[in-house]
Amino acid sequence: MRIKFLVLGILLLTGSVLCGCGGKLNTESTKEYRMLSGFENIKLWDISPEKGFTLSLSKRYVTEGKYSLKVVYPVSTWPSINTKRLNHNWGNYGYFCFDVYNPQNEEVKFTVRLDDNRRRRVNIKFSLKNGWNYIKIPKSRIARRINADDISFVVLFLNHPQKRITLYFDNMRLEPDRREKMNKKQFSKKNSSIDKSKLISVTQPIKETFGPIVIKSNMPKKGELEVPIVKFADRNVSNVLVSTGIPFAPGQLFSERNFAIFDKSGKEIPIAVKVLARWVYDNSIRSLLVQFPFVIEYKYERVIIKWGCRRNTKDRKIVKVNWVLPQAYIVLPAEWLCNSLVIGEQVPVEYDRLRRQPVSKYDRNMEIYFSKLRKVPWSNDVRKDGYYSTPHVFYQFYVRTGEEKYFEAARRELVHYRDEELILEGKDRGRAMVSPNPRYIYVQAMVDDYLLTGDEKSLVVAGYMAQYLKNNFAPSKAFFSAHSEHFWTERRQAFPFLGIITYYELTGNKEYLKIAQQFMQNLYRTQLQWPDRGGFIHNLYSHDPEEGCQPDEYGGSPFMTGLLLEAIIKYHRITNSNIAKDSIFRALDWLMKEGLAPDGKSFVYLTCDKYRDSGCPDLNLLIAHAFGYGYKISGFKRRDYLEVGKRIFEYGVNNAYLGNRKHFNQNYRSSGHFLAYITEE
Repeated sequence: MRIKFLVLGILLLTGSVLCGCGGKLNTESTKEYRMLSGFENIKLWDISPEKGFTLSLSKRYVTEGKYSLKVVYPVSTWPSINTKRLNHNWGNYGYFCFDVYNPQNEEVKFTVRLDDNRRRRVNIKFSLKNGWNYIKIPKSRIARRINADDISFVVLFLNHPQKRITLYFDNMRLEPDRREKMNKKQFSKKNSSIDKSKLISVTQPIKETFGPIVIKSNMPKKGELEVPIVKFADRNVSNVLVSTGIPFAPGQLFSERNFAIFDKSGKEIPIAVKVLARWVYDNSIRSLLVQFPFVIEYKYERVIIKWGCRRNTKDRKIVKVNWVLPQAYIVLPAEWLCNSLVIGEQVPVEYDRLRRQPVSKYDRNMEIYFSKLRKVPWSNDVRKDGYYSTPHVFYQFYVRTGEEKYFEAARRELVHYRDEELILEGKDRGRAMVSPNPRYIYVQAMVDDYLLTGDEKSLVVAGYMAQYLKNNFAPSKAFFSAHSEHFWTERRQAFPFLGIITYYELTGNKEYLKIAQQFMQNLYRTQLQWPDRGGFIHNLYSHDPEEGCQPDEYGGSPFMTGLLLEAIIKYHRITNSNIAKDSIFRALDWLMKEGLAPDGKSFVYLTCDKYRDSGCPDLNLLIAHAFGYGYKISGFKRRDYLEVGKRIFEYGVNNAYLGNRKHFNQNYRSSGHFLAYITEE
């Protein structure tokens, strides 16, 4: 029996709903609890006007004190017991709690109604199972509708009972939020990004300013490097065309004339050169398409590239890229590719040369599951083949390793996605064949491919995608009013915003920058609807009614917030916008305050009551990147961001499921940036 009561006590403290036998369960309040009613005095409680109630004190089912309150509800519409005699000043607490014993053999539909001092009300519904039920209502849920600090009226009623129902009530109390206490202890408030005295009213225009853009690069403006060429053509073909997109860091190269290639003997090789894109920051070259014929007898050869010095040979003509794999390709080292920022901030994979494997489990998992998943046959359905963008993920692996197997796999995945899974004609060109949902539109993957291969078709299709997003996903929809109840999710805004700002970064087309600014301002307005919370708060029931949130629950999705922060971070990197920076800080503070699961190592799926007690490590690595970036732009002062980021990163690496493409991609599409952001310090 001692073991039984110990288990019950542990479950009670964790807020679980228990069903069991009768008897007294001792849950006497600790100093942290504040008792509202021990149900020891029957005179505290009134009944609704319906006749047929029976109220009495009982010793049969008790969790606190000597008695519980036995209530026999009559058959009626909404029979209730209620009181205005409790302490109204609830003040600082985490949960409103009480215990109910249901002796019926079936579930009972039950509702808690709370009114504040201004007669605003909130109704919260429960199904009471047979046995003990431990009701635990978060203050945050109450506060979405009424003033949760000043409760003047408490009502406990049934919904249309068809027969007389007996319930036993005990131990009505206020409990602290242990998770909030943990966060306050771990995360210093003196570094809080929210200055309430400077909050912008949602009725005022958003005042957005843009600071100077400072992009740090480790790449010298002049130098030379010996690099390998890998032959993809048949082994019997020795005279091949080398064709490669060579990325450059901001400020590294301004003129295509200042680039040359030499063979191992030091002889300059005549080449064809084309500027693929320029950086929007300073108009320096972002990527060059370089082509030249070369003799490769076996698999590899080596050449020397030089930049910052004038090319002396006559240029050849560019050959249009119309192949899946070129006959030969210059494989650049990981250090070059990462420092070029071709796919944002990245750091090279560190290898254990003796064991011939990556040092970190994060990168070992990458290598193991890449080898398995690249062999999975295509279904021609992007939801199975490339959810969260397989080519974008594989291209990042190439950048971090400089290994041709990742380039080859990424290129094949991209061509399949582009040519077989997208609509490329008509008014809907640019979207996935299986769905108009923007979550399947990956402009980033097209840009990766164009910059690393020079394939003009990828540039054209990126334009189709951006145009489709512009025409079908208005930035005004990114705003969600505190009083709205329509469908809205962070992910629904994330991919249009990310696609638009990515296309602007590639092309410099100011029309798309303007659209991106509108997205940013409307998202920031959404955050200002709930300035004390900071997240992108919306109605979670309308988010998806089947996911179990209640109609009156307003909150957010931590993992979708991670996706949305990809777009906001890219926008901030490009513009140095003041509101983007504040938006990032607000969202990160919300993630720590409301999104972390009780273990502090993962995030809840949604911030409604149904998911409050458990986290989803599968989703950690969709969110980690943002904590790294927040730490970086705080001047490396927000140590709370760093600690949370490291903790969730490690827990995700150790516990996330990676067995299919969707889960693998969601774990690797942005998490590599986290390592780069925190390494910069």
